Amino acid sequence: MFEALIAVIGSLLGVVLGGVLAHRSVSRAQVSKALHESRISAFAQFAAAVMEYRRSLMERWYVENGIQATPTAADDVFKTRSAAWAALFRVQLLCGKAAIGQQARTAIDATSKIKDAVDRSEVGARANESRRLVEAFVGAARDDIAAGSDVK
Repeated sequence: MFEALIAVIGSLLGVVLGGVLAHRSVSRAQVSKALHESRISAFAQFAAAVMEYRRSLMERWYVENGIQATPTAADDVFKTRSAAWAALFRVQLLCGKAAIGQQARTAIDATSKIKDAVDRSEVGARANESRRLVEAFVGAARDDIAAGSDVK
């Protein structure tokens, strides 16, 4: 009888311990998945915001240099720059590696330099550099996403 009672208690403890461990494992997996999805969203939003900022700076440069006539270019730049910076901060909060946050910052800084171009060819060169840096950021972010679905 005593042996049967020990067997039942042992079985119950095993079931409870197994349930606790399974719950803990599932909770960690859910947190990891949510972080992974947040990273993807933040990285994609950042790339899109910087490219939109790039577009608005180029448009403003063309307006200021008499090549294109759009009176709201300055307002557009303020909105897109603000969106790009907000996206940068989100990237910096969620990225798994500090180097990715630095690449994002470098992309914004290069994009901001478009406004200082002195001629059309320099606008194009600076815009290309901006795009190249956004593409480098996306590549690094993609690697981080692929390697880092674990919560660290």
